[in-house]
Amino acid sequence: MNERLARRALGVQRLVFVRGAVHGGGAYEGGHDMTDFVPVTATPIAEDASTFTILKAAIRNPIEMWPDFLYREHTTSTKILGQRVHTTTDPDIMKAVFQTHFDIFPKSDLEQVVLERATGHGLLTAQEEEWRTQRRATSPIFRHKTLLTLAPLMIDAGAEAGAALAAHSGELDVMPVMANATLKVIGGTLLSGDEDQLDFAEMSRVVEVLLNTLGKVDVLDFFQSTRRMPRPWGKAGKEAVAWMQDTAAKVMAGRRLSGKEAQDLLALLMAARHPDTGEGLSDAQIRDNVVTFIGAGHETTSIALSWTLYLLANHPDWQDRLAAERAAVVGDGPLTPDHIEALDLHTMVVQEAMRLYPPAPALDRVALEDVTIGDLEVKAGDVVVLAIYPMQRHAKLWDQPERFDPLRFSPDQVAARHRFQYVPFSAGTRVCIGWKFAMMEAVAILAGVLDRVTLAPTAFRPYPRARITLRPQGGMKLDVRPKVSQTRSSQN
Repeated sequence: MNERLARRALGVQRLVFVRGAVHGGGAYEGGHDMTDFVPVTATPIAEDASTFTILKAAIRNPIEMWPDFLYREHTTSTKILGQRVHTTTDPDIMKAVFQTHFDIFPKSDLEQVVLERATGHGLLTAQEEEWRTQRRATSPIFRHKTLLTLAPLMIDAGAEAGAALAAHSGELDVMPVMANATLKVIGGTLLSGDEDQLDFAEMSRVVEVLLNTLGKVDVLDFFQSTRRMPRPWGKAGKEAVAWMQDTAAKVMAGRRLSGKEAQDLLALLMAARHPDTGEGLSDAQIRDNVVTFIGAGHETTSIALSWTLYLLANHPDWQDRLAAERAAVVGDGPLTPDHIEALDLHTMVVQEAMRLYPPAPALDRVALEDVTIGDLEVKAGDVVVLAIYPMQRHAKLWDQPERFDPLRFSPDQVAARHRFQYVPFSAGTRVCIGWKFAMMEAVAILAGVLDRVTLAPTAFRPYPRARITLRPQGGMKLDVRPKVSQTRSSQN
């Protein structure tokens, strides 16, 4: 067991030891909270649903197009509009598609089109050599050593978010506060020193418009001949993309004009060169990567945090546990980068939130050639839908899968399960390049928020809706109260 896992194991043991003293010994048994609260989940369609019903669900809310069967069994195959589609929650098939046979399973044209119209041709949508060049250009900022230098930005964003929430007392939509916090982190790491050129409030609004327009699937997307046709409803989405692209272009132009030297992502993108040809990225590629990291980079973390706060609002015992962990790790001083890595229970809470509400609830891949994966025969041209949302709530893979139980991510439980049954950041060769960044950011912001406020549920009931990311429909309205004691707030 490495040092990180050993420290986490000790943290879990410490939790088990103190829980009786904190909660009277009866509130928690076997790792499962005894409250009746069950986190909200999507309503599955009938197992014998017609093609029309499936398509209607895919347009309304893609995570509703999966039958209950996929939460109990693993793979179903059917023909949709003449194309063979295999939908799976099998970790072995996930491994084959993500890793073993990744070279013959590129993104489907449908997924590619939806992502391209929202983010352009950045790292998220680039293919083959273009992707490898961009990946090499961006990887240095996501190395562990670099992340530690960026951690103070994350800590400051968490402290500001906590202060913003503590200024209220009562029902509040926490999503905008989480979005503002993650945008500030992205701005500071992507465009160090140029953040004043970014209107974070407007950027958050624009990203939401983009996801609710270009980020949704409509009936024309199901036909290859009409997939790239303009839509009347797309006007607002195109304006949102244009605003993001113009903002990125202005920042690039300002950086070149100033001649400023920096070690942020923008500088790395502008300096990137192909190792063989020496050719740099085009302005359009740099611009689209800036849009990708601002849009997708902040969105996934802010949404994950919003779902995390929802779960904690319904589990006051876990708020107590996280407060106790912070006191044990941080003491009365300010939160530091070294502390973030030691907040193991905070990390486990975020991981469990992303199990229940994975930022990317499904991914599509198309087979370039025939391949057999276990008992599944996949022919060239078949689409494989990797149904992450139901897999991470699957009855055969998880004990009481609908329950919120962060101890699922204790070292012994992680080691005992299939590596590919939990893939909130995708997996394999094209695993999200920023997953470590996102986890460090989420833990830092969560710690800053919980240091300032306590959370409770309201009458509002969120519902998961897929728009590229898995967003709570109608926001995330929680009862937010400032903590009576905030002795550390001024130091963070």
